[in-house]
Amino acid sequence: MDESKTKLQAKVLVVDSNRSNLDRVARALRDAGLQVVALSRLGVAPPLYSVVRPDAAVVACRLPDPSGISAARRLRQLSKGTLPLFYVLDAPDEEGRRYLLERARGTDVLIQPIDCRELIAKLKAQVELKSSIEKVVSESSAPALNDQSSGVRDRAFLTALIEHEARRAERHGGSFAVLVGVLAGFEQLKKTLGAEWSDRIVAHAAQVFRRNTRECDVLAKLDQAEFGLCLPGASREGLPFLRHRLLSSFDASPLRLEGRVLRPSVLVGAASFPETVSSARDLLRAAYQDLRRPRGSVRAPSAPGLAL
Repeated sequence: MDESKTKLQAKVLVVDSNRSNLDRVARALRDAGLQVVALSRLGVAPPLYSVVRPDAAVVACRLPDPSGISAARRLRQLSKGTLPLFYVLDAPDEEGRRYLLERARGTDVLIQPIDCRELIAKLKAQVELKSSIEKVVSESSAPALNDQSSGVRDRAFLTALIEHEARRAERHGGSFAVLVGVLAGFEQLKKTLGAEWSDRIVAHAAQVFRRNTRECDVLAKLDQAEFGLCLPGASREGLPFLRHRLLSSFDASPLRLEGRVLRPSVLVGAASFPETVSSARDLLRAAYQDLRRPRGSVRAPSAPGLAL
């Protein structure tokens, strides 16, 4: 993205109840050629999202007051997780910073007084990255993005998102995980039942996966009967719990079709970052390798590291 395009397209929502800080940051961003919508009331930001359609947001938080986080999370919901969120704290707070990055899904955390030159550079980098991801999505085929049998994202979108998460985690020291699920014996099912029923089995599997994901997780269809998940903030310790929950959910979710009861099963594999530090393709490959690893009987973990 060239400089002129960034100036024309980058729109930033800045929210801070401290009027002095708000005016200083907004003025610096405007001087750098960014379009700015400045708000001093947190509660106004979410209702204005659909009107403003910002490319990024800078939200001041005064912990432990949850108002700033609540407003930012609502912005993230409205943007379907695509809005880069920059949080601002009044003073250094390592525990609060980590919480904002890992749990509140922040792109970055800055401390007052903000170095506006640093903020501008980070904002422009995020706008360029966001534009690159959107380009990948727009170039993907419409049937893949709007799959009639599963209604989930496609491999290209998931790969771009994994790369984005890897950059964020490398920079801030966070973690995330990639999970793959493959319907067991699908080819035989398709041969026996036919294409119509096999498509309904895939759609059923997509519903089971969605019921077991968080709002920030992204589900994609990797192949005819293969799914992938990007799990922001997930750690290696939490993966056994998620795997068990998925397997148990499939066991408890029979599919009834015209008087017949089918019980589709799934094979699950996962890889986590930073344990696997590599490209999106390598992370997916590691998850597939984990899927093929022999395992004993499935047991519920006694103390999951992270309740996903």
